Amino acid sequence: MADRVNELIVRLLIDGAIVIPDAVSKAELAVIERGFERRAAELGKREMNWDDICTVPELMGVLCHPSLMAVVEGFCKRLGHEAVFANCAGARDVFDPKQPDKYEPPNLRHGNVGWHDDVVGMRNPNSDILPPSLTTLLYLDETFADNGAYCSAIGSHHLAGATADKKPILAKADEVLNYCELRPLPVKPGSMVVHRSHEWHGVVPPKQRRRLMLQTFTGRAVYDMQVGHTQVSDETLALIPEDRHKYFMAYSQVR
Repeated sequence: MADRVNELIVRLLIDGAIVIPDAVSKAELAVIERGFERRAAELGKREMNWDDICTVPELMGVLCHPSLMAVVEGFCKRLGHEAVFANCAGARDVFDPKQPDKYEPPNLRHGNVGWHDDVVGMRNPNSDILPPSLTTLLYLDETFADNGAYCSAIGSHHLAGATADKKPILAKADEVLNYCELRPLPVKPGSMVVHRSHEWHGVVPPKQRRRLMLQTFTGRAVYDMQVGHTQVSDETLALIPEDRHKYFMAYSQVR
């Protein structure tokens, strides 16, 4: 087990994205699915943000899951950081049966994949927060290389940089798409994709249900450098196993 975790950490350092297969058990997955479907039915929607799900016990029990944190903690430690929870963007099923299929499976380079670097969407990011930061996606449904798979531009995070005043410099899109391996990462239900900041990625449009839940992590020492972290209430914290509370923190000053 330790060797496998170490292999995943090293691959994450080099490639920028990995899959943790069977990150949650079948029994855990069934509980998560029940919580997702019940809450989606209550709200009448299948794209749910943090405020929509933060009181759902079945979904809060996923936060900082031990099989995930073995990798996240080990990765952050390699970079001299202590891992902490940063954000949960919610849970969603983005499949829309009304949308026409516009994807040609052989064409990751020019197909409707939506390649991007998530740093583009961050508010005033400080480059120091990016190296230890990770995004994780728990999949409740199977994905396939030509149907719903997360896709990674392998090693693309190495092409990013920063200015002297700590502003991120994104890799050039043509360099990423022309020279990095563009690799789909299909998964089984209960598996997780983990990717680094600055890793370019996209998604093969799904032809079926594709439910997932997102979490991000960063280093404790750089937490205050970035705005927008999810602030977990005492009510929500009570739904999370106590041995995981060490991963949750708040801003040192009210924002």
